[in-house]
Amino acid sequence: MAQKALVAMSGGIDSAFACLLLQEGGYLPECVFLHLCDHSRCCTPEGEGRARRWADQWGIPFHRLEAHQSFLRLVIEETIDAYRKGYTPNPCTLCNQWIKFGFLLDYARQKGFRYLATGHYARIARDSSGIHHLLAAMDHSKDQSYMLYRLPQEALGNVLFPLGDWQKQEVILRMQSISPLWQEVPESQDLCFLPSGMTMARFLEEAGLSNDPGPIVDQAGKFLGQHRGLLHYTLGQRKRIGLPGGPFFVLEMLPKQNTLVIGRRAEATRSWLVAEDVSWIAPRLPPQTFSCQAKIRYQQPQVPVQVRLLEKNRIHVEFFSPQFAVTPGQDLVLYQEQEVKGGGVIATLGPLDEPDQ
Repeated sequence: MAQKALVAMSGGIDSAFACLLLQEGGYLPECVFLHLCDHSRCCTPEGEGRARRWADQWGIPFHRLEAHQSFLRLVIEETIDAYRKGYTPNPCTLCNQWIKFGFLLDYARQKGFRYLATGHYARIARDSSGIHHLLAAMDHSKDQSYMLYRLPQEALGNVLFPLGDWQKQEVILRMQSISPLWQEVPESQDLCFLPSGMTMARFLEEAGLSNDPGPIVDQAGKFLGQHRGLLHYTLGQRKRIGLPGGPFFVLEMLPKQNTLVIGRRAEATRSWLVAEDVSWIAPRLPPQTFSCQAKIRYQQPQVPVQVRLLEKNRIHVEFFSPQFAVTPGQDLVLYQEQEVKGGGVIATLGPLDEPDQ
């Protein structure tokens, strides 16, 4: 008997092609357009219109689901609170955890769908004991497994990622051959809730966060100049520091002192960190100490690490080689080769390394 699958359709070619693949594979798909907020780049009227037209073209039922209040409370407000604490959060992992594979997955179950499918580039494998494993996509340049590390076992059993075995270029070529709508589709963007032309700094200022100018110092505390407001900077940033004698890099941001610490690139590396709010995909905890690979940001290659479990759902992670611009609030994701084991939010950093003399 054909299984019902609810497909999250944004109006982009990835989610559209995922829906088509399920239909071709014998599933009974229905499309849902998730409206997050009026000014969101990922749920525009144009995107909704494309999604509707694709669904109509393929004879697939179409739904529109309002998620504004949940998105505001669970993603936008949490993002603002993290910046208020001096973190640089990743709203996409929050959205995946609470909205796409929380709010929307609950909706799919309530409506009797066996599966929720999306256009993410990732894979799910089920072993002989019934355990689900989250794997990187075959197209490593588009792999989104990093953004999905918070999906628990019970979610993975009800989720489909039809694009996991596809190369992005293959998707584009197939869509070119079957639908003229693909030509209208812009590439998706990060921070989709920002209105067009608005910077994150301005968004946070309008949300009430302070962004007053303050001192720029080196590691020794020597005054070097004045910054424009900490919201304009990120760790590891080189451009727009505006001081002679560079290049300088942002080493630390100290919100309580409203101070920006800068130095040379060699000074901006860390040997270890502590991550909090850790989640594991397997139903059992890993060993107390183990080695694996890790990513400290989405586009970074995996690097070898030693992991030690701590109390209160935290882990201590030591890098085999010091890493540049480790950023509190970003996600640390642990891998064993192509498999995501789990991850957490970077909280505490080891001391800044001293440059070679």
